[in-house]
Amino acid sequence: MNAKKHILKKAEDLFFRKGYHSTTIRDIAAEASVNSSMINYYFHSKENLYVSIFEQLQDSLEAVPVIFEDSQSLGDRVKTFIDQTIDIAYLHPKLIYLFMIEQLQASTVQIEEIVNSIQKKHFEYFCSLFKSHNKNNSSIPVSRLETTYLAIFGLVKEFFRVEKINSEASKNKRNRFELKKLKDYTEKVISLNELSIEIG
Repeated sequence: MNAKKHILKKAEDLFFRKGYHSTTIRDIAAEASVNSSMINYYFHSKENLYVSIFEQLQDSLEAVPVIFEDSQSLGDRVKTFIDQTIDIAYLHPKLIYLFMIEQLQASTVQIEEIVNSIQKKHFEYFCSLFKSHNKNNSSIPVSRLETTYLAIFGLVKEFFRVEKINSEASKNKRNRFELKKLKDYTEKVISLNELSIEIG
């Protein structure tokens, strides 16, 4: 791990434990065992460092969309998208927690913009799955898709908040079972919203 990634990792841990406003550049430097000048060299400010952490989440989520087979059902496409998103959240629980906090009350305007951008792009891709499937049919109202999206990913966020899955979760057998259960729950949410898609 290079110095920049090391700083990002230690900063993420500190922001998770102490919050944005209670964490200083000096704290991060001490946690990462580097000089404050090195942090300023790479990031110029605490806010830029915090933004860089969220850009990692943005990059991970933007890598989720995949090319589907024409024969693949809409239900399978939606399930794949949701499962891949859950897998990313499972690998980055602290970052997901920070994302949830910033959604409630953003620490800065710049953070608010990137958080809104992440959610907007994620939702737009979710909607595109249905639009591409319904090219010659009547489209599903955006309001209906939004309700389903919020129900599904609201459940995902609540799961991670309650379970408090940490960075070592993938090594824990119990949490692997809980992850499967979460994916099963999201399938049920889709079915309950009656979007005329086939799951499983």
